[in-house]
Amino acid sequence: MNIFLVLKTLGKLILLITGCMTIPLVMAFYTQSNDRIPFLIATALSLLIGLSLKYLFVANDTSFSFREAFAISAFGWLTVGFVSAIPMFITDYFGYQSIFGAIAIDYPYSNSFLACFSNCFFESMSGYSGTGASVISRIEDMPHPLLFWRCLHNWLGGMGILVLFVAILPSLGSAGSKLFKSESSLSSSDSSIQFPKIASLAKNLWIVYVGMTITAFVALQIAGMSVFDAICHAFTVMGTGGFSTRNESIAAFKSVSIETILIIFMFLSSLNFLLLRSILTCKFKQIFSNTEFRVYLSLILGSIIAVTTVNFLSSSESIFMSEFRNAAFTIMSIASSTGFTTADYDQWPHFSKMVIIILMLIGGCASSTAGGLKVIRIIIIAKFIQREFKKMIRPHGVFPIIVQDTVIENKTVEMAAGYCLLFFGTLLGFSTLISLLENDIVASITAILTCLSNMGPGFESVGPTDNFANFSSASKTLMAFCMAFGRLEMMAFFVLLSPKIWKK
Repeated sequence: MNIFLVLKTLGKLILLITGCMTIPLVMAFYTQSNDRIPFLIATALSLLIGLSLKYLFVANDTSFSFREAFAISAFGWLTVGFVSAIPMFITDYFGYQSIFGAIAIDYPYSNSFLACFSNCFFESMSGYSGTGASVISRIEDMPHPLLFWRCLHNWLGGMGILVLFVAILPSLGSAGSKLFKSESSLSSSDSSIQFPKIASLAKNLWIVYVGMTITAFVALQIAGMSVFDAICHAFTVMGTGGFSTRNESIAAFKSVSIETILIIFMFLSSLNFLLLRSILTCKFKQIFSNTEFRVYLSLILGSIIAVTTVNFLSSSESIFMSEFRNAAFTIMSIASSTGFTTADYDQWPHFSKMVIIILMLIGGCASSTAGGLKVIRIIIIAKFIQREFKKMIRPHGVFPIIVQDTVIENKTVEMAAGYCLLFFGTLLGFSTLISLLENDIVASITAILTCLSNMGPGFESVGPTDNFANFSSASKTLMAFCMAFGRLEMMAFFVLLSPKIWKK
């Protein structure tokens, strides 16, 4: 492992985040906000850290291997979360403006350093990972530059800060290819065919991403949102992050048109971005022939119909169109792992809640900003199980696994199965750890599930009308790591546990 090369690259990544931090810094000074001094200090501090890492460490060997790529991917997300938490930490801890208040179990006073920073790190990692879980109970009281910075986390993390890094630094060459492939949420088996250069692919993905963000911003503003609310929600819907500028999330706007626009963009953001290019070029035959798209669309429509029917029949006072509206928005929000809310689904019938849990596990499509296991993995594993049943009947038969006229290699099947096993193993392991620190087993399990799947709200004490504030600092720190694990689909982190990867 070339440690100096890793540190030098992390320094460049911090400088990129510092550049992004200047946007809310300018906003803070323009509006004379309470957080202008914290942003100034944080920008100067992150600039110093970035320059120090970039120039103090000299790497004799500048060639990247997958070891360095995995290390930069894993530590890059944690470093970005750490640096981006500094403005919020300085604002709250040094008394410029109270953000968290005395709400956490081990946060009785505003001068509790570790408790304050665990809250800030949790919020920052939740933003970049697109989880959308929050520990802030008074969101509307936050200064606007901090609110903007918080939503910008969702947008930057949605497409992937490392993908942006590769897009603007084509000089990385083969190193960019390794970094891009280690960013597993946006990897694609046919990316090299469509774009021979990884930097070209990254740029094209970001062009689509930026274009759709602008479209969402304009649509939300026409629907009645203010300029500030529209740009913040455009960021969070495209990043499927779910951060809102209101305590009640989207329910606060009480607008069918806003909810409809968000449903459309949540759906688009949870599709494979390489397939999304076909939608923008009106190649509809290519879209509907895509197996993952058809399965995902069927899953969403079936869930909406089932939940609407059950919710309507379970109460004599319910109105069908109201139940349909709440079900459509909630199902799309959960399936896309966005986490926006308009209804308290914790009060829904058990069947409807079970549907939500299943959608939390599955998530969206591969190569999208959505979280979860991803639909394509479920398809591959389902076909694998089907093949094993056929082998039981005809032991000597040859039954290839075919998805969309393509034979899936055994290596790909093994990777899909291995990831699912790793996901559930991590879910059980971290749920057990959290259960040692907390008294609510249901909240602990669903909190870890939503963090690993990058979903946001869970059930009971972490349901759609509550947040994660009352967890202990240790629990929130573990959950922040779970968010990073889920965002990088865990492989990049767990591979670093092997002693061999650290050897030269």
